[in-house]
Amino acid sequence: MQTTIYLVRHGETEWNKKGKLQGWLDSPLTEEGKNAALALQKQLKNVMFDDVFASDLERAVETAMLVAPSMSVQQDARLREIFLGEWQGQRVEKLQQTLFYQTYTNEPHLFQPTNQESFAGVTKRMMQCLEDISVGGGNILVVSHGVAIMCLLAHIKGLPLAQLWDGGIIPGATVIRLQYNAGLLQEI
Repeated sequence: MQTTIYLVRHGETEWNKKGKLQGWLDSPLTEEGKNAALALQKQLKNVMFDDVFASDLERAVETAMLVAPSMSVQQDARLREIFLGEWQGQRVEKLQQTLFYQTYTNEPHLFQPTNQESFAGVTKRMMQCLEDISVGGGNILVVSHGVAIMCLLAHIKGLPLAQLWDGGIIPGATVIRLQYNAGLLQEI
């Protein structure tokens, strides 16, 4: 059975705007983030969603509610952003001064997490979640997070981890279409 997944990054948040890492912490959507989600709702107005899933973090749930206001949102923690441990809540500008964070951002294939989640861990839980929710077929809206989506896309495209950041972070309220058919997940 074929499934089309409309994979969306949540809208801009206050911490995105301030240059602070969120990970599993949360901050509210900005007005710009809300407006981008509403613009995405208009862009997808002709798509009839069979299901809507979101990370259980409020920024993803709110984005999903704005994009598909007539649908109930099923929350799944496997769609969460990468867990960033001690970096959560810190300013990127400060972290960029440390070699450890520089490895994370410049050489992801060499990154060895201490109290952060591994890229492989994020990829595995994202893949498991999308496979589980795709079995019924149809059109599914899925709202997740920037790094989690990038890990998933790198995996399904067969890119080496060294190229994880090559495309840059996905802008807020951006949709990527995926197709799941006969156990295969691919971008369309």
